[in-house]
Amino acid sequence: MLPPRIESTRVRRRRSRKIWFLIPLIGLIGFLAYRYGEGTYLAIRQRFLPENLQLLESRSSHVEEQLIAHSIRSDDGALPGYTLFSEEEREQIVAYLKDSRRILSFYEGSTETGAALQASAALFQFYELLLYVQLNERSVLDLAGRGFLPSLTGINAETFREKARSSLLLSRKSLAMDPGQRRADDLRLIEAVSDLLYNERTDPHLFDQLIRINRDKIAPGLKPTYAFASLALFARSGNRERLNEILDVDSKSGMSQMLRIYALFHARDYIQAMQLARTLMADAQAEPALRSEAARMMGEIFRIQSGAAAGLPYLYQARELHADPFLDELIQQWQAGP
Repeated sequence: MLPPRIESTRVRRRRSRKIWFLIPLIGLIGFLAYRYGEGTYLAIRQRFLPENLQLLESRSSHVEEQLIAHSIRSDDGALPGYTLFSEEEREQIVAYLKDSRRILSFYEGSTETGAALQASAALFQFYELLLYVQLNERSVLDLAGRGFLPSLTGINAETFREKARSSLLLSRKSLAMDPGQRRADDLRLIEAVSDLLYNERTDPHLFDQLIRINRDKIAPGLKPTYAFASLALFARSGNRERLNEILDVDSKSGMSQMLRIYALFHARDYIQAMQLARTLMADAQAEPALRSEAARMMGEIFRIQSGAAAGLPYLYQARELHADPFLDELIQQWQAGP
């Protein structure tokens, strides 16, 4: 049997000194954490774990949960936008996004995850845009049929455009760094919608950008944004095939019928557009605003084929069905010009 091991007091003293050395170090870390809070923790974390972006992803998921809770589901199964956020909700989410950007700044030293960092920055910026812009069935039809951008709430137009520009540039930069990244389809959507909101026009490249998006890979919180953009822009470009991929083929809802009328009109299939417009006009169960818009489209077709005088009776009928300042302006224009 071996005799028990005998340690020298010198070894025990060295170990004791190591323990006593750790106590002030732990105290210092605790003081820094208390004094500087989460920032110090994240700076240390970034220093030793530069590719751990789970915190950013979890914060992104938290905001997307709020967007899902406000998603609009139409009779067609499409998700064409969001219900309005209250001022209190908006303030809370904006503060959360501001804090998320602060956290993001602690990861900026990492070169290996540059595309992912730019993607997170683009997402945080775009989420904030969605709090201010009114994406819903009404704004889908306004953009598809009249070329009107969605209304804003809680922000002035110039500030909103600057935020849209930032979102556009961040998404482009991330895609340029890594076109095949996990959230590439989300970023393409952000790029297209931010471009629309910043430049305030429907350029042809926006339609090409939407066609490249795999809608099955869009994050759930952004699906209503995709539905809004694709329904409006595919109808406005006359792309009936793509439009019908999103709409329920058998749907007879007023929104889906109106979108099909727009798509036929922009594809210059005036005969079928007139047939659908007449059907919607005659539908006593349809909303007056939709019946009025169908009458306006009848007038637009007759104006193209036979001149403004031929289309004016339909504008008068549209105004009788639903009062609308836009119709008043249109009537004045058609009365004044050839």
